[in-house]
Amino acid sequence: MAALRTILPAPLTHISSFASLNKEILKPQDTIHAIAKSNADFHGIVEISFSQPTKTKPVADTYLFTGSKGWLAINMGQPTDDGGKANRITLNQLQGSSGEGKTTTIDEKSRGVEEELKSFFDAVDGKPTEAVGDPLGALRDVAFIQAALTSAGELVSLDALLSR
Repeated sequence: MAALRTILPAPLTHISSFASLNKEILKPQDTIHAIAKSNADFHGIVEISFSQPTKTKPVADTYLFTGSKGWLAINMGQPTDDGGKANRITLNQLQGSSGEGKTTTIDEKSRGVEEELKSFFDAVDGKPTEAVGDPLGALRDVAFIQAALTSAGELVSLDALLSR
């Protein structure tokens, strides 16, 4: 949720979801299927599962954003030629009226945890730092997960959860 919170241009404000249990060891719930929206002009599907039935995962985009002029996919932990891992960003932009798209792919080295720790230690040392996150943002992430686990298909206002 923190990744979505930092990628999206406005906060998610509403959710309707169903949660289920697929593996007994992960009680009470291990999978969420949700529809989320923002008061801005966007909405989408959020799926979270910790119950992969096999050691391998299906090929799917980690984050997929679609719009009227193309799509953007972000896939975490993609193998690189040097044996490392990268975040692969694929942008497909509409070219003219033919419906054809121009695809651009960028591999960016995974370093999120490294950046978060650097920011934390800089703040502790009193050095100026670019904020990686904030407590209210983390609270919004928790509110989303809480709503996703308890919605049972009903529309939930995330803003209402935060104002309690």
